[in-house]
Amino acid sequence: MYCMIKRIIKVQDFGILKNCQNAGDLKTFNRYNVIYGWNGSGKTTLGRLLRCLELKCNHKEFGNARYQIELSDETCIDSANINHALQIRVFNQDFVTDNLNLFDAKTNPIIFISKEKVDEKKEFDEKKVLLKSKVSEKNGLIASRNESKSKIEKCHKDAGKSIKDFFLGTIYANVNYSIKTSRDRIWPELQGAESLRSYILSDDEITRQKNYTLLNSGKDNVEFSILPPALELTKLVQVEDQTMTLLKEGITSKIIERLRDKPELNDWVKNGLELYRINANSNCDFCGNGISEKRIQDLSNHFSKDYEELMMKLQNLIGVLQKGKRTPLSKDSHQIYQELVVEYDTAIDYINSQT
Repeated sequence: MYCMIKRIIKVQDFGILKNCQNAGDLKTFNRYNVIYGWNGSGKTTLGRLLRCLELKCNHKEFGNARYQIELSDETCIDSANINHALQIRVFNQDFVTDNLNLFDAKTNPIIFISKEKVDEKKEFDEKKVLLKSKVSEKNGLIASRNESKSKIEKCHKDAGKSIKDFFLGTIYANVNYSIKTSRDRIWPELQGAESLRSYILSDDEITRQKNYTLLNSGKDNVEFSILPPALELTKLVQVEDQTMTLLKEGITSKIIERLRDKPELNDWVKNGLELYRINANSNCDFCGNGISEKRIQDLSNHFSKDYEELMMKLQNLIGVLQKGKRTPLSKDSHQIYQELVVEYDTAIDYINSQT
């Protein structure tokens, strides 16, 4: 059987109910009760008193109020101790103020729970606590996931910078290493791998791979200005024709065969004859002996004016040929891709041998 309010023993300083005492002439409350009276007689105040029992706390507007209420189980509720097992619900202006926000269109849930629903209410409250715990746990997991994602992102960025610094100067120097690179290119290769340790290279292997990468990195285009000039065959033909023409010219000269056959000796004697004429010496400065007039005449006939002019023309043609001569090509193998080095060096050796 439900515990009910039996009677109100006294009420003091509770609004309009300043000092109400039950002298025993009032009937006790029944299952159903109707309370009526004039405006201002205390109906609303009585409703507020009953709501204090529902909320199990004194009304904030009547902090000094004192009251005592007797229940059907012979126990009493006192304003100093409002603990009780009474099931009571009050719908009045205070309830509306506490639960309905008509201006913001927000409401708190209004739930009526009968005795039969007590277990469901208890289960509901437990699930609310559990839900709050799960939401908190979920938020913690989300925060942890975001932190892990940030760490992964930082790891990829650091790895990218490390790789870029390591391969500085190679074709891989400007590769953008990111999560997408890892997800689309690297991660698929790691799937099914027994251990990531199998992908770790030793220092020697890293050095070998880096050297190979450097050797096969992109090469700058060779400027044509640094290449040896192409030979102009038409000019070679012209020089050849001019040389053959000179060799066919007749000159007035008595050639000394010994000097003709030994160019170095010929030049030495020619220079000596010029010094002899300049210094007007009668003796040879080399051996100290005198030089006969006949020897001077023979040498003069050998080094005639026609001969001198012919030699000058030949020297000019030799100068033209020297200007067109190419210097040996150097082996700049570091500018060549590794697989082309052998072929390149062979070609350089052949060209230099033809110079």
